[in-house]
Amino acid sequence: MGPNGAGKTTLLNLLAGTEALQGGQRILGRNVEIGFYSQHRADMLARHRTVLEESLESASAVTESYAREVLGCFLFRGDDVFQPVKVLSGGEKSRLALVKLLLNPPNLLLIMDEPTTHLDIDSVEALIFALRQFKGALVFVSHDAYFLRSLAQTVIHVEDGELTQYPGEYDYYLEKRSERRQLRPASSEANDSTPNAKASVLSSKARRRLEAQARQKRSQLLQNCRKKVETHEQRIIEIEARLAGLGEILSNKATYRDAKAAKALKREEKEKKEELKQATAEWEQAVAAYSKAVDGKKI
Repeated sequence: MGPNGAGKTTLLNLLAGTEALQGGQRILGRNVEIGFYSQHRADMLARHRTVLEESLESASAVTESYAREVLGCFLFRGDDVFQPVKVLSGGEKSRLALVKLLLNPPNLLLIMDEPTTHLDIDSVEALIFALRQFKGALVFVSHDAYFLRSLAQTVIHVEDGELTQYPGEYDYYLEKRSERRQLRPASSEANDSTPNAKASVLSSKARRRLEAQARQKRSQLLQNCRKKVETHEQRIIEIEARLAGLGEILSNKATYRDAKAAKALKREEKEKKEELKQATAEWEQAVAAYSKAVDGKKI
């Protein structure tokens, strides 16, 4: 974890061996195979292949039925698997790139950079489930609080060219970061013995009052952010339910006896898919805002 521009992606690229070292050494353990999911991995997909063909491209030991099962978890269902890669949206390509990595996992180290970007709720849940089954080491960068809480066992904070390791889960990291922030001003006040500094130090009672106000303000901010996330999640659930209903209706041959009605249903399906993309983007923004609020950052 760390602020934008701190070097998190650069660190992953160095670990993956895709960026040259300026100093130091990169030493791999014996028989380590690295699987690297980068922010640009989706651009490496073969445009002329179908979704199913591309998913099986590097997974020789995987059956087609199993590949289709995993693809289904990432919302490639039915005839969707026969779409050519070139017609997929950015989010769909990101999901396919994840499927490829999960069908042919490395034996020890899996590096991921913002893996939940472009994923909807179901896909995030499917990814978390798949990664929990993974037996090797997992290194990833993410601002998704839910994803972090579900998987992180150790957090490394990157800032100002320094790495600070927190040997615990995401909430442990937040707790320790909060303690560090609280200790910083206290130590500087103790070391500054000038008359002006002493005069500026708040009384203990006033400080407690300000801290209580800050906690109350932060609690309200977290509550508002969480409510926005839940609102967007509910909207996504409703849209997906309607899409499922439309899919069932449109899969019935009897629907097409009334060409005009069938055309209207197809148009609604297209509109709902666009709504789902927009709702997912808004949900991602709400999750990012909630994550920043949890970490004590300004939104």
